[in-house]
Amino acid sequence: VVGNTELDRILVNREKYRSIGELYKELEKFKDEIFIVVNPRLADYRRSIKRSYVSRFTKSPIPRIYGHVDFRNARVCDVGCGYGTKAAYVLSKGAEYCVLTDIRIREEAKELSKTSHADLVQASATNLPFRDLAFSHSIFWNVINFVNDKEAALHELRRITGNYVLLSSYNAKTAEHKLSIHEFEKLVNRVGEIIRISRNGLQIQSIIRCRP
Repeated sequence: VVGNTELDRILVNREKYRSIGELYKELEKFKDEIFIVVNPRLADYRRSIKRSYVSRFTKSPIPRIYGHVDFRNARVCDVGCGYGTKAAYVLSKGAEYCVLTDIRIREEAKELSKTSHADLVQASATNLPFRDLAFSHSIFWNVINFVNDKEAALHELRRITGNYVLLSSYNAKTAEHKLSIHEFEKLVNRVGEIIRISRNGLQIQSIIRCRP
């Protein structure tokens, strides 16, 4: 939450809390502003937080740009799902179901699939085993920098998605391919119309309306 000085104070001084549970009790007052993803080790406290989901991280903020998309009754494919954090978020916002795909399925994503309307499919972003327009929404978050055949991956996103794609690049040191904002726009324009784009640190974030 940008500009929330009280939340900033809590996070900066988080070491003073005697337990992670005590920290989360303090953070719970911001439940309408932030999405908290709780570590599975916090099982006792996790039950007290409404619609919390498992992640590798005890805190995993959802990008604010996600708030501009209506996920109610959406059929979502999270391509390159990682720990399943984004899938957990869209389910909490009313998505009908979510399919998590990755070339390697992590244990956290497997745990999510056991407790929610989420399925797991091991697949490459360049060859997705889904019918045309199988999903209303797709997520391709911080993945494009690590895909060699970007054209094929973007073609697959456009093929399987009927409404919106949430897509970002992440120009971290570990990224195999760094993209300028011009290169990013040129690529994602092949999927559809960019209706929102922003820069957030090393990330370029976008919402794309798919072309028919």
